[in-house]
Order: sequence, then structure tokens, then C-alpha cells
Amino acid sequence: MAGVEVERTVDVRYVGQGYEINVAYGEDAAERFHAAHEQRYGFANRERRLEIVNVRVRFRVRAERYVPVREEVRVGDGAAAMRGEKLIYFEGGWMKARVFDRERLRAGDSFEGPALVAEYTSATVVPVGARVVVDALGNLVVEV
Repeated sequence: MAGVEVERTVDVRYVGQGYEINVAYGEDAAERFHAAHEQRYGFANRERRLEIVNVRVRFRVRAERYVPVREEVRVGDGAAAMRGEKLIYFEGGWMKARVFDRERLRAGDSFEGPALVAEYTSATVVPVGARVVVDALGNLVVEV
């Protein structure tokens, strides 16, 4: 395939050994392993049997440089992203905390904990007294 780089490697070790060394795959893989073992551990035993633990193939495709989209920062409090409130256990007791929808937060939104920022695969807990600011790239910057 044009524009695709393919790298083949194997993880090799002496039979019974508990660690492997990754070397380029090819007819000289055994010798590459012995040389790497000698360099790393100070010895090589070319009479000892080897075993391949893993075979790896890595493909690299050149792509256009990624340029993240920056959102205009404006002053906001995240109210448009608020789902509601829940009782959450903080610092030894239950407290009312605002729950924000991560996907609806915008650059410049800022709020203090206690809060929870919920999204599809995770949640960010904002402790009491911590401050969240959403930057131009959409990152949550949490100051504790």
C-alpha cells in the first residue's frame, strides 16, 4: 500500500526466562536478540533455545497535521450545561452538588465545587472549593 509503513517485530526470550526483548523480525532476529541481550545484561548464550512470546505488526500512515478547533472564550457559568443536582458524599457528609453535562459546557464556563461533570464514559468530581474553567480547546482545568 502506498504511503503505509509496516514494522514487524517479535518479543523473544530464552526458554524459561521471565522477560522478553523486542527485536526487528527477520532471518537475523535471533542474532539481534543475542546482541541486545548482551548489551542489556552483559551476556548472551547462543547455545540456549529461544522462544517467541509475541509477534507485533505496526502500521504507520502519514496524515495531515491535526489542528484542534479553538472555541471563542466567553464568560459563562455552565448553567446551560446543568443537568440538575444530586446528593454526593464529600468530606464526611452528603452535600448537594450540581451535575453538569460535559458535552454542553463551552469555552469560558467556570464554576466551583462541589460538582460533578458527567459524560458518556466517565465523570469528573469537583471537590468542595475547587474551581473548574473550560479553556478554548474544551479542556476542563480544575484548580484545587
